[in-house]
Amino acid sequence: MKRTIAALFTVIFILTGSLVITLDSYPDTSIGLFLMPLKSLIFGAHMAGWMILGMISNYLWDLFKSGKTMKDIYLPDLMLPILVSPIVFFGIWSMWPDKNIVFALNLVAFQNGFFWQVILSKSGPVTTKVPNITS
Repeated sequence: MKRTIAALFTVIFILTGSLVITLDSYPDTSIGLFLMPLKSLIFGAHMAGWMILGMISNYLWDLFKSGKTMKDIYLPDLMLPILVSPIVFFGIWSMWPDKNIVFALNLVAFQNGFFWQVILSKSGPVTTKVPNITS
């Protein structure tokens, strides 16, 4: 199951990246004419791939820092970042108002994925703590 998910992610990641890079080279072909209007959506999917890669990297970073190995990967622990990824991705998508493809956005997407816990903790409601005074 882990290998199937990893293989599917890899194929989609490489496919969207390849399309974004090569689509401008073939604007007059039938596939180019079909996909050119979808270019920003394809790039958005590729940025989402970078963000998910950042989330996986964060999970592996924490796993290895705790002295565990690849055999200790627990798939349900990886699902929490994936479930909140639309919330984190909205921040990336909103930073891209002109829809010009810029490689730096991939790095921002990876960084937001890696630090997803910090991003979500900073976006919560502001509360003030009332000291507990007991006599």
